[in-house]
Amino acid sequence: MTQPAPVDQTRDVLDPQLAPLYRTLLSHIVTGEQVGIDHYEMMAGLARSERERAALLQARDHERAHFQVASALAESWGLRLEATSDDVYWGNVRAAFLGRVQQRDLDACYVYQDVVIESFAFTLYDAVAPGLAEPARQIVRQIAVEERAHLDEGIDYLGRLIRDDAQRAERLIARATADIARVIAVWMAPIDCSPVCAVCGSTRGSCFKVDLLRVGLSLQRTRARFFSTYGDALRAAGLRPAFVARLLVRLM
Repeated sequence: MTQPAPVDQTRDVLDPQLAPLYRTLLSHIVTGEQVGIDHYEMMAGLARSERERAALLQARDHERAHFQVASALAESWGLRLEATSDDVYWGNVRAAFLGRVQQRDLDACYVYQDVVIESFAFTLYDAVAPGLAEPARQIVRQIAVEERAHLDEGIDYLGRLIRDDAQRAERLIARATADIARVIAVWMAPIDCSPVCAVCGSTRGSCFKVDLLRVGLSLQRTRARFFSTYGDALRAAGLRPAFVARLLVRLM
């Protein structure tokens, strides 16, 4: 994957009435990107060759670039961000991932990060970008493109696992779906989170899902898009359609 292209960060003036929404939204972005940074860093520690380690560190650096560009935009708008993932959503995702790291199961780590989490990241960024003010729209669109590239790499990796041992690959995906996709599906439900996630709790004290309509994001449609993106990724990798359908039914 190539290094992210520079983003034109010409600073448009942010509507003060939207500042609280963008503070929470950008805090969610930097939190998710920090999770990605941490995950790729841990994966690099499990790399089986110097070439693989270099590729994982490059992926980490892409996530870091996303973190930095979102942070710079927030600073230009005078917004103080809160990057926190200690809750029942990201916290449970991170704990599940750490469990695979402790087992030194790098294949599972790739599936968790590059297939499940990147399906979520691409879906959410691609859905929210059109309704954002500039330059946030341009920044988030570019991040979506780069997260899609990570997902495509994850599909290729999963495809190799399937060709090597289809039954083992199905077990990995079933566990990843239960450990991570299930948490994401609950989190994306179009009702206020209970309990509220750490980012919303620290930036506003309440769930901000209803405010997403102000930037044109329907969580009901976006959640359906996540299921579609995730299912398409699994089928593209070579998993049996009937097996994928059963996994998706469990998420709905």
